[in-house]
Amino acid sequence: MYIYHCFTCPSKIPSAAQTPAELWSFPDRTTAVGDMIDTYLSSKQDLDDAAIHLLFSANRWEKQCAIISLQPLGPLHTSTLPEC
Repeated sequence: MYIYHCFTCPSKIPSAAQTPAELWSFPDRTTAVGDMIDTYLSSKQDLDDAAIHLLFSANRWEKQCAIISLQPLGPLHTSTLPEC
């Protein structure tokens, strides 16, 4: 199972017949941390560079349970797709 995180190139994900894959976009703005990141990216709040870096990391950690739930499907691989 591959987990791809990209917003710009979903067409480059292999078809399900080739390799099971999911597209996850980050930041995930549906979470509490994602909402804080969205506020920063919308220029509604100014944050220190180190703080926003940690928020992006925390946003991925919020997916930990979802990632673990995929493990019975086989080995997991993550990839960032190149720009189109």
